[in-house]
Amino acid sequence: MTRSEEIALKLKLARRFLHAHKLSGVFLTRRNNFAWITAGGDNHVSLGQAEGTATVFLGGRKVYAIANNIEAARLLSEELPPDFELLDFAWHEPAGREKILRRLAKGRVASDIPLFKFPLLSEDWNALRYSLLPSELKRYRALAQEAAVALEAAALAVKPGMTEHEVAADLAWLCTQWGLDPLVRLVAADERIRNFRHPIPTEKKIRKTCLLVLCAERRGLVAAASRLIHFGKLPRDLSRRHLAVCKVDAAMISASRVGASFGEVFRVAQRTYRELGFAGEWRCHHQGGPTGYATREFVANAQEKRFIQPNQPIAWNPSIAGTKSEDTILATAAGPQILTFTGHWPMLKIQGSGQTILRPAILEK
Repeated sequence: MTRSEEIALKLKLARRFLHAHKLSGVFLTRRNNFAWITAGGDNHVSLGQAEGTATVFLGGRKVYAIANNIEAARLLSEELPPDFELLDFAWHEPAGREKILRRLAKGRVASDIPLFKFPLLSEDWNALRYSLLPSELKRYRALAQEAAVALEAAALAVKPGMTEHEVAADLAWLCTQWGLDPLVRLVAADERIRNFRHPIPTEKKIRKTCLLVLCAERRGLVAAASRLIHFGKLPRDLSRRHLAVCKVDAAMISASRVGASFGEVFRVAQRTYRELGFAGEWRCHHQGGPTGYATREFVANAQEKRFIQPNQPIAWNPSIAGTKSEDTILATAAGPQILTFTGHWPMLKIQGSGQTILRPAILEK
């Protein structure tokens, strides 16, 4: 599937959505929606903002991109497909943007960000992103592999005495080599792994154990994984806890079948935690959910009724105090595939439901 074919299919899906929701047009400014509708276009300047610097308007037969004169040349040269018409305005005259948007907004239009008094897009729109097309899958598989290689290379480079900041810097550098943006980059040493489920890096020095967590983005798509290392022989209690969390993760992966609800998978996790003697651990951190064009499109819970779609990426991340298991998988008609598996990291073979699921072991150095 070419980029033009991908965009044409997405425009068809988007127009069908507009018709079903009685909308005459839609403004797309969020970075993930811009990337989705343009098949990998990038409208960001600051990684700290969900909103990009350009807006796509879809309404009628034509598709427009609206941006200021700072961004216009780069967008035309590097991001926009040839059949998107660019409408630009002077950066120092913000009223020019409003004039363009209001001129386009004929009838009932919606927006993915607060914009004038236009209604916000419903969550139904996000579902258009859930199933990846063949061309998206090709980009996504490459992203997932490169993110995993970067993560594992950073973990292998960890030495006692390094600070969490130094490990995070190595991880960021490795990601940047492949054009990946580390949207989430967590590093924890020793007791911080047990104490905090979202350990942002600090100046703490690593003594025995280190956890690295990565959500890497490229051209709108995001893949996630976690890895742990330990210096010396793995303590028995940590080994027990890690085997248990890997069993929870394996049960969730095995249950991630097309057509199953995310709530069903969550309840499998709850049951497995309980059977392994860690009944309350799921309350200490969310268990993950679908990914793709977001670090998580939504976080699953026991009541979640949305169903797993064909070719939908998912990142489960069960944790037990002191350890965690996480990879990005793809739900397919033939069963789940682990996309962040590299073959270069020690794995645990978890048996269950008539199959063997490989989960990352704690690397002993």
